[in-house]
Amino acid sequence: MTCKPISMNCIWTTWILISAAWKTSTCRSPDQCQYSADSPIPAIDVQIPDIDVHIPDFDFDGMNFNFNRHWDYHAPGMFKNLTEQEELRLEALRSVVRKGSDREALAALEKVLKGDDSPALRYEAVRQLEHFTDEEAAIKLLGDAAKNDSHVKVRKKAIQVLGRSGDPRAVEILEEVIREN
Repeated sequence: MTCKPISMNCIWTTWILISAAWKTSTCRSPDQCQYSADSPIPAIDVQIPDIDVHIPDFDFDGMNFNFNRHWDYHAPGMFKNLTEQEELRLEALRSVVRKGSDREALAALEKVLKGDDSPALRYEAVRQLEHFTDEEAAIKLLGDAAKNDSHVKVRKKAIQVLGRSGDPRAVEILEEVIREN
């Protein structure tokens, strides 16, 4: 039997084969098919293939789940009760980061961080900067957000992203934040 990885058909077919093997080995005739807790379980020679699974990162309206990192539990409250305009701007920001060049994405993220009134958009901009932590401009933007943003969740997210970046400049910024607070 050949199965595609994590296929319900594969799981169902395997179960049918195991079930059929068990039934045929214990029931020689219809009157012998009495199952109980004492019924012996026959040995079944079924080879289950190895499954190579790659699970991608998911992004559900700001609730970022990366299987290599923790659940971003700070975000859900940030994205409740957004206006239609904010939702459109949020999706446009994500699209620029996904589809634009690094320079275009950093420019859009900087514009949001420095001039947008919506904490949800600034939070998302900080979250998206995690993709650019090898760029000096991104580290500076994160540092500015960590020190100066008016919303505590945006500052906390900036600190988290800086902490995960592994950049020595980020360590200096985080030490400044510790001294100032």
